[in-house]
Amino acid sequence: DMSEFIKKTELPEKFFLTVGTIEPRKNYQSLIQAFAMFREKNKDYHLVIVGKEGWGSEKTAIEELIRQNYLQKFVHFIGYITTKNLVKLYNLAEAFIFPSYYEGFGMPPLEAMQCGCPVISSFTSSMPEVLGEAAIYCNPELPAEFANAMYEISTDNQKKLDIINKGRIQSKKFSWKNSAEILKSTYHG
Repeated sequence: DMSEFIKKTELPEKFFLTVGTIEPRKNYQSLIQAFAMFREKNKDYHLVIVGKEGWGSEKTAIEELIRQNYLQKFVHFIGYITTKNLVKLYNLAEAFIFPSYYEGFGMPPLEAMQCGCPVISSFTSSMPEVLGEAAIYCNPELPAEFANAMYEISTDNQKKLDIINKGRIQSKKFSWKNSAEILKSTYHG
C-alpha cells in the first residue's frame, strides 16, 4: 500500500526522482545545481536519487555540492530498491529527471513513462530517439534548463498531462519483455 510505503521509506510528499549509479557520466552535479535553482522558486520539493555508488569520489563531490547549497534535508539517497518499489516511486514522483551525459538505450525514462511519470531528460545520445516527443529536453551543460523544466512541470498542469500522455504512448513502442531484460542489465550497472 502506497501510504505505508511512504511512511516506511520516510519519503517526502513532493519530490523529483532520478535513477542510476552515482558516477560522473550521470551528471548528478548539474542536477543538484538545477535543484538548488528550482528551490529558489519553490521550496515544497525534495530530490530522491536511487542508485548504488559507482567508482571514484563522485558521491563525495555531490555531497559537497549539497552542503554548499544547504540541501542536506532535501536530497535523499536511496540505494538499491526492488523493481516493485521503484514503480511506486515513479508513481509518486512529480517528474523523473535524467540529466545523463551519455546513455546507451535508456530504460528508467521509459519505465517512468509507463508509470505515468513525466520525464525531463538531457538531450544526448540515444535519448531523443528513444523518448521521442514525450519528454522535456535540456542541455546537460545547463542546470538552469533543468530548473526551468522542473518549474514548468510543477506549475503547468496541462503541460504535465500532455507529457504524461505522450509518454504512455511512446513507451508502448517498446515491448515490456525486452525492457525487462535490458532493465536487468542496466539497473544493476
